[in-house]
Amino acid sequence: MSAFKWCVLALAGSFVVSGCGSKGGVYQPKPAKGIPVAKVSPGEEASLMPLVVGNQWVYEMAAQLTAPNGQRETRSGVIVYTVKSVKPNATGDGKIATIEVRGENAEKVGDVQVWEINKKGIFQRSISLKNVPFEPMLPAIVFPVETGRTFTWEGSGVVGQSKVGRSKVKNTILAPQEVDTAEGRLSAIPVETVTTYEQKELGSSRSMVFFAPGVGIIRYRQVSASPSGRLEQALVLKRKVVKTST
Repeated sequence: MSAFKWCVLALAGSFVVSGCGSKGGVYQPKPAKGIPVAKVSPGEEASLMPLVVGNQWVYEMAAQLTAPNGQRETRSGVIVYTVKSVKPNATGDGKIATIEVRGENAEKVGDVQVWEINKKGIFQRSISLKNVPFEPMLPAIVFPVETGRTFTWEGSGVVGQSKVGRSKVKNTILAPQEVDTAEGRLSAIPVETVTTYEQKELGSSRSMVFFAPGVGIIRYRQVSASPSGRLEQALVLKRKVVKTST
């Protein structure tokens, strides 16, 4: 399910469609042993986000907004990402998938995201019900996957919670880490992202997305700071239905 715009996601989108709750908290991993370290060999990188029609990821979402005066608002819920269609990309070296996002029991779709996997990496092409494009495509992770590798992006797309504007992004692929999910503990490849916005009132954000080979995105966290306050958002994998091939 980065500025990894899953949230971007519209995590902004999920903040709306997931409903309200009162639970929050800080992520504290539990000790465990014997988990294979996440890795992907050249040519197998698409396993980091299996885009097959019907694949589905269900996430627990938590968000906390802290206003400049210290007042806090928290929300939580469950959101579902479902791959609805997949087609070849224009260059024939990958595929394009459309993913619908909605609250667990919601009838209406809350967000639509279009993703592309090709020989260069995993990219987000557009987001929102209005199909707002990222120009150029927004990279989530690039290939080959190498610890310490950095990559940047500058362009236009959805920024903040709903505005359209320009931003700059710097990403770093970090060493594999073990991550807790509702289905157990997994090793995953994290990508750290720092985003600055052309519109100064939007401030900046820092996020981390965790890719588990053969599973997809298993955790996402973003912290945004601006004159209007501080927003912390997180997704944790609750359950999944994933095929790696048709």
